[in-house]
Parts: sequence; structure tokens; C-alpha cells
Amino acid sequence: MSFLAFLIFSAVTVLSLPLEPRQDNTTAMSADSLAGRPRQQADAPYDVSTSTMQAAITCPKGIQHKRGGIVLLVHGTGSTGEESWQNSPYNELLPTDPLGAGYDICWVDLPQRALGDVQTSAEYVAYSINTLAPQSSTGKVAVLAHSQGAGLNVQWALDFWPSARSVTSMYIALAGDFHGTELGNDDCTPTQLANQGCVIAVVQQSVGSHYINAQNVRGGSALVPTSSIYTLYDDFVFPETAGSAVSVLSGASNIYLQQNNICGSGHQANHWAMITDTAAYGLALDALTHGGTASASRFQSIYCNEYASNHNLNLSQTSVAAEQACLSSLVTGPMTFSEPKLRSYVCQQGQSTYC
Repeated sequence: MSFLAFLIFSAVTVLSLPLEPRQDNTTAMSADSLAGRPRQQADAPYDVSTSTMQAAITCPKGIQHKRGGIVLLVHGTGSTGEESWQNSPYNELLPTDPLGAGYDICWVDLPQRALGDVQTSAEYVAYSINTLAPQSSTGKVAVLAHSQGAGLNVQWALDFWPSARSVTSMYIALAGDFHGTELGNDDCTPTQLANQGCVIAVVQQSVGSHYINAQNVRGGSALVPTSSIYTLYDDFVFPETAGSAVSVLSGASNIYLQQNNICGSGHQANHWAMITDTAAYGLALDALTHGGTASASRFQSIYCNEYASNHNLNLSQTSVAAEQACLSSLVTGPMTFSEPKLRSYVCQQGQSTYC
């Protein structure tokens, strides 16, 4: 089955999830194992002009210096900032939610709808954080991201741009594929990659890719206060099994929506629903108001069915539209016949030899 056909099928049905165990420490390395590795003393260089990356930042309501500071939203594969976030609760509700501190919202449009080289997308994230931090009332930026944006772009930026890490107050990941997704492996086999080619970002998000392996040398653990929120019914990022999911990040607060102390097994949120899901929003808001660490013990069950501060807000069609746009964009996404080489700074830092 082709990658596009598989995704279209996924949009209308919930996949049975593989049961192979995946512990959250299988790809992370301990501090001791990193002790002998060279430490990066400066930021990685930008390959993209700063003017181009500046033009990719949108703050739809302007920067009003709200008390909670700036929240940077990062979209996922095949989407744009506007498609994922404009009609989401993070833009419609979060800025003035009475249960929060008040936030300025900005998002970044990743190049080629985040279908190209993920390393380039990460540059946009690092630049956005550094550019927005001085404009934030807190002097720092809180980052919230979905899918590839969550699992790859932000974590890479925090690893290889220490200046961005130093001004990131917290990081909230929605359905992040920190350890890759087997969706890429299932469709983009070595034979297909060599003979027909695959979308670049799909290759890099596959389990066992050089990108994933390099990131998880150091980025396999939380680099700032982090919460990873995911769903067991994810039809793009999997396997997501209780306690051993690809979205589990060592050192983070890892919470899945189907936990008994969250919404239970009946909560059917899929991958794209995570950008509007009420329970995911409730956990994200909890993280924002508690230093980046969401807690199941503080979770309010009202969020399983509605936004606590706006009972009538219904944004479910936003996730459907974003998914459809993703599926359409994959048809013309940039292709490769081999995984792109990693940038020289990755090997210089000792996180790979594939440069």
C-alpha cells in the first residue's frame, strides 16, 4: 500500500497498535555515557538566511506583552502554522483563558510544509525562539508543538542551538515522534527508497533513521522542562502503547489521554485531533501554569469533553481540515532516494558519523 493510500485509510479508521515494548530509555544515553563526548560550545550555523526565517514567524494578535509571555506554536508534517493553529484552542482560547496567565501567541511556518529536510525546519524553530524571547514579557519563550514539530524539530533545535535552549522556559509536545514512527518504515522500505524515492521528512522520521539516532544521543532526554502528551489511538505516530510509546521522552512528564486518571480508554483522539483535543489542551494549560510539567493529579475531568473555560467552543473541524491538507501536500512533497546526510556540526559534536 502506498504511503498516501495508507494515510487516507488512517483518516477514517483507528489502527490497531503494535504491542512490541519500547522503553523510554532505549535510545537515550546516560550522562556518564556522554562524559567523553565533545561538548558544543557555540550554536550550530544557520544555512537559511535570517530574513527568510524572520518572514516565517506570525503573531496573529500581535505581541501585547501578556503576563505569561510568548508561546511559540510549531506545526507538523504536511501542514502550515495557519492550518494547524489559527482555529485551534491555542490561538482562540489560550491568550485570554481565565485559568491561565495570559499569553501572546506566535507560530512559525516551516519550509516546504515540513516535508523537506528536517534539519532545515529545526533552524526555523531555533531562530524563532531566539528572535521572540527578547519580545516576551518573561524574557523566554514557551514552545508547544505537534507531530514532527514536537518529536524532531524542537528537540533538535534545543540540542544544537544552546542559545535557544537557554531562553526556552518549557516545552510541550503533542503526539511527538521522539523515537520515530513505524509508519515511515512500513511504507518507505529500503527498496522503495532506492528505486522510487520517498518524501524526505518521512525518511528522517522513520524508526532507526540517522536523524533519529543522532538526535537521541543527547536529545533522547528532556533538555528543558518538558511535557509529552500523546494518544494511544494515534494513526500517524506509532506504536503508542501504554508505558512504552514513541512519544515517551526520558526526563519529561509523559501523559497519555487514555490513562484511567485522565479520560480513560473511551477517549478516541487520533493524531490530528491532538491540535484541538480538549483533554490535550487541559494538560497543556496545566503545564504552562506549572513550569512546564503537566500533572495527572491536577487534571480536571471536565476537559475530557469540553474546554473548561468555554463550554460552547467547538473546533473539531480544524483538525479534520489540517489532516486533509497534509494528505494533499504529500502527493507533491520533495523526494529523495537516500536519507540526507547530517550537517557537519552533528558529527563535530560526536552525535553521528553520517555527515
